[in-house]
Amino acid sequence: MYKLHKRWNKSQETRKPARLLIFVVYGSVIIRLKSKLKLVGVRVIILTGLFVFENNTLHGLREKG
Repeated sequence: MYKLHKRWNKSQETRKPARLLIFVVYGSVIIRLKSKLKLVGVRVIILTGLFVFENNTLHGLREKG
C-alpha cells in the first residue's frame, strides 16, 4: 500500500508540471486572443455606435423636417 502510494505521488508530481505548462500555454493564447478580440470589439462598438448615432440623427432630422 505504501509503495503504491509513493508511486502514485511520483506520477502526480510528474504530471503536475505538464498540466502547468499546458495551463500557461493556454493562458497566453487566451490572453492574446482576448487582446485581439478586445481591439476588434472596440472597433465594432465604435462603428455600431457611429452607425446608430447617424441613423438616429438622420431619423430625428427627417421627423422634424
